[in-house]
Amino acid sequence: MAIDSLLAVMRDRRSVRRFSGEDVTAEEVRTLIEAAGHAPSNHNRQAWRFLAVRNRNVQARMREAVEARADELDRALTDPADKAGLRDYRRYLTFFTEAPLLIVALYKKSPAFLETILGKLEAAPPEWTLPAEGFSVAMAVQNLLLAAHAMGLAACCTTGPLIAADKLREVLRVGPGYLVAALVPVGRPAGPTPVQPRKAVDRILEVIP
Repeated sequence: MAIDSLLAVMRDRRSVRRFSGEDVTAEEVRTLIEAAGHAPSNHNRQAWRFLAVRNRNVQARMREAVEARADELDRALTDPADKAGLRDYRRYLTFFTEAPLLIVALYKKSPAFLETILGKLEAAPPEWTLPAEGFSVAMAVQNLLLAAHAMGLAACCTTGPLIAADKLREVLRVGPGYLVAALVPVGRPAGPTPVQPRKAVDRILEVIP
């Protein structure tokens, strides 16, 4: 593929949170997961799994779990500004139920060799708080998002609902060896999505002489 074609997909991709009622086909789901599975991963473990959730009852139970946890947070907050901020943010916690398809990205945390050594020596820097498998599944999700856009689908990676990750694992019957990395609602766009500004290369690139 020419770099211009690849960059065109990257530049045009949008995080979409409003979906039409049109469904996503089983073949499209398999293509999305194939794209995700081609991402690089730590030691090529490919320690990820993806759950395709279409069942509206399951999605509703997931939403209830997230809303219940948000209610708990609201009751625990004492600062009016924090409570107002949470109220404004709540839609972003549950919009995933508006999509016809929800893909749940999981990863199996396996300590990397260096992580094990650094942990024993209590010398792990803050950068090691993100597990290698978590970083790997993030790259897989990016593959999935790019593939969705190239296929004419709409998608968005969301992690806000993970405030209720423990309850979501129960609803989805996720085994104890896996953690939830993100929820990715997928569908067809309900309308145009505005372009979000991007920082220029010169603002994010520093060349070390």
